[in-house]
Amino acid sequence: MTEFAISPAGITYPRVNMRDEYGRDPVPYESPRIVDRVISMLIQATAAKESWLRGIDLSKWNGVVDWGAVVELYDFAFIKACQDRTIDSQYDRNTNEAAKRNFDFGLYAFTDPQYSSGGTQGKFFADLVAGNLSMVMDAERTGGKTAAQLTLWYEDFYNELDYELPKKKKDTYNRSSFWNPNVSRDNLIKANTGLWIARYADWLAGPWADGKYIPLDWDDWVLWQYTDRGDGKAIGESYGLDLNYFQGDRTAFNIYYGLGDTPPPIEPPGGTNLWEFETIRKVRYRTQPVVNPATEVDFLYAGNLVQAKGIVVPNGYEAWLEFDMNAETYYTALIHWGTQYHKPL
Repeated sequence: MTEFAISPAGITYPRVNMRDEYGRDPVPYESPRIVDRVISMLIQATAAKESWLRGIDLSKWNGVVDWGAVVELYDFAFIKACQDRTIDSQYDRNTNEAAKRNFDFGLYAFTDPQYSSGGTQGKFFADLVAGNLSMVMDAERTGGKTAAQLTLWYEDFYNELDYELPKKKKDTYNRSSFWNPNVSRDNLIKANTGLWIARYADWLAGPWADGKYIPLDWDDWVLWQYTDRGDGKAIGESYGLDLNYFQGDRTAFNIYYGLGDTPPPIEPPGGTNLWEFETIRKVRYRTQPVVNPATEVDFLYAGNLVQAKGIVVPNGYEAWLEFDMNAETYYTALIHWGTQYHKPL
């Protein structure tokens, strides 16, 4: 579509690269109804998006990005964790940089049904859990499977992810041109995940506001990837950047992802006393209360005793025991996404 200008004397109507409502070829300015429709569409889109949050998604293809700039420019990020059973080469750095800045982020797994089972890839993804937003199944390849086979593959992926992380929010990324012809209808993915839809049409008020390219398994969307041509140079990379909207303001965002203000650490009664806990299932202890490979130290096992000097509750889905060992302070999950790892004595 060519640009149009609004001059002090009124509206100038150049040729517009779209057919009119009767399917006729593009017409010049003598028929202004097409441009009027475009103007109306853009005004509606702008009004709808004023309160929406904006975010990016990142992978190794974006290189080493400037996370200081990311935090300044965007409200959230989704970071590629893996493809099949290969960890993205920028996963560690991106998750560490986001976490140390207390920046809202989630993860996505680029699924690859050709190479291993859905359950295998779902488990691999679950083991990389990080961030306070959702775990996203990125659905873009069939692996040569039929619609029935691919649907079962995705359901196996989801079931394993949900088994490992039952309380963690889960979403699905796709575009209608892939999902509609390749996945069977009425599947459990639709029933249990929010939609992150890809359609590069930022002039619309929503990804299918024009009634086109609607994914058959969802009635609404959570995230919209609206372009792959964002200004990558603004965050230190030379390629186009994937940009996304969250459909809602900060309050809606916090409600959807279960976020809220972080309360201060809870101290044991008396201030200097220690709480005693017994480990009831194998769990890691870490240098920080963050699930990330960079914070891992070693394991605690069932029957181990932990003398906690405090409990850190950073959000609504996890709590951490803070304890000292060998003159160092460590953290281990007390509760994480509905799973309890220690019991008080």
